[in-house]
Amino acid sequence: MWKKKSHFLLIILALLGNILACTIRGAETPTPFSYPTPDLTMTALFAPTQEIPATSAEATATSQETSVPQATALPTSTPLPTATQAIPTATPYPTYTPYPTQTPIPTTVTYDGPGVRPGAGVIAAYLSSPPTIDGSLGDWSETQYPVENVAYGAGEHTSAADLSGTVMMGWDADNLYLGAEVFDDIYVQEATGENLFKGDSIEILLDLNVSDDYYYAQLSGDDYQLGISPGNPTAGSNTEAYLWYPWSVSGPRPQVQIGAAATAQGYIIEAAIPWSMYGLIPNVGDHYGFGFSLSDNDSAGTTVQQSMVSNLANRIFTNPMTWGDLMLDQ
Repeated sequence: MWKKKSHFLLIILALLGNILACTIRGAETPTPFSYPTPDLTMTALFAPTQEIPATSAEATATSQETSVPQATALPTSTPLPTATQAIPTATPYPTYTPYPTQTPIPTTVTYDGPGVRPGAGVIAAYLSSPPTIDGSLGDWSETQYPVENVAYGAGEHTSAADLSGTVMMGWDADNLYLGAEVFDDIYVQEATGENLFKGDSIEILLDLNVSDDYYYAQLSGDDYQLGISPGNPTAGSNTEAYLWYPWSVSGPRPQVQIGAAATAQGYIIEAAIPWSMYGLIPNVGDHYGFGFSLSDNDSAGTTVQQSMVSNLANRIFTNPMTWGDLMLDQ
């Protein structure tokens, strides 16, 4: 019975509390709570299979991006077409010309062999009284060596009177000397400098070290090719010398003394070539590779080498193995 009364009393107290709460001064009616619309982004986050529609701004940006053409990749550099015909390298003249193929000059050669080549041998006599270089052979009495082997232009070479000659060689401490009588029925020399071989002229080949490159069939740094013009336009006027090889030191050689004079059959030429030009100090018994040749042009008003004769039977300028030899006698 007491329990029923207690329960009834609690109900009455709860009703009084509610009435008082609604009428207490300053109490505000609470704002009803409403659940917001679910956040689409969060929904999408937890529903990955649902595509998110683009906003209008995003759609515009997308359409603008779509309308921009993709940058076209620049083509790679197309290599220039190769020439249908290769540019020729400097073509070496045939065996008669002063210009070799410009291959590197070896600093050392290891083709050791004998000291004397089997080609034409020439003796240079020691001259205690050097000749006067004046175009006269009156003070020469040395051995005369023939110069008559056609080395180039056989079709242009008609006879010994057209082109041939003899040469004498001598030496002393200062110079290598030569005296030559040349038979040339028509004298034409209108070329100068490196082209002087395109007119009547002479050529001296000298290999300074035969034994060390005895079997070396190419030019090396100790091989020299010197050209001498008897004069332009006549023998004895405007003489000159030009060193063609080694090409690294090529150029005019004014230190070479030259004397020349016209004769009824051609011309006389003398030369004193300083040993210093070769960097040599000569001694009795020294031996060198050697060749002596004559060039001819019979056509006035032109600069062309029509033929060449040599003291060498098989002269090939670029192959010193075809050269002869020069011995310094006492």
